[in-house]
Amino acid sequence: MNEVKIYILDCGFLSDSAVFDEQLKNATARRREKINRLKFDSDKRLELGADILFRRALGEYAKAAEKTNGYGKPYIEGCRLDYSISHSGSFAMLAVSENKVGCDIQKIDGNERHGVAKKFFTQSENRLIESGKLDFFRLWTLKESYIKMLGTGLKTPLDSFEVELNNGSAHISGCAVKEYFSVPGYAVSVCSDENAIFKFIKE
Repeated sequence: MNEVKIYILDCGFLSDSAVFDEQLKNATARRREKINRLKFDSDKRLELGADILFRRALGEYAKAAEKTNGYGKPYIEGCRLDYSISHSGSFAMLAVSENKVGCDIQKIDGNERHGVAKKFFTQSENRLIESGKLDFFRLWTLKESYIKMLGTGLKTPLDSFEVELNNGSAHISGCAVKEYFSVPGYAVSVCSDENAIFKFIKE
């Protein structure tokens, strides 16, 4: 059975400059360079938070050089684990599995996205949004996590597959879907293969 571990970290504690600097010393070289290139402190905290989760979940593998496939999905050569990283607002998220996995977290800002929904979602999905059965941010994270699982980026159009609801639970054909509603103000979704067992770890 495929176990998927989902880590979520509130990066607010990194607002303390001394804590940030101490954590940055331990960051992987690749992410430390990326963090130093970022302009905004909020983005730096999220990237560092993702690195903290990355090091905790992957252990010694986290020290190895990351590569990316032809569509930009990162991986570590020789590592038997697949992983996916996302961050939004003040939270960083990481999903790890022995099989393909994708995750996404989005802060719900309350703004309508009807134009985006019409452009990128299927007619059935738009009907779910219009009926109030599914909101934009929830659907967006489901779509994003599925594409991240595939590792194909936007080569897979968002309207080429469909999210369905069954008694309020989301389903996507060909994979297991897990949503988390325990992070107030955020939509959180994870996709992996059909026999997945999901384990949620909030740091």
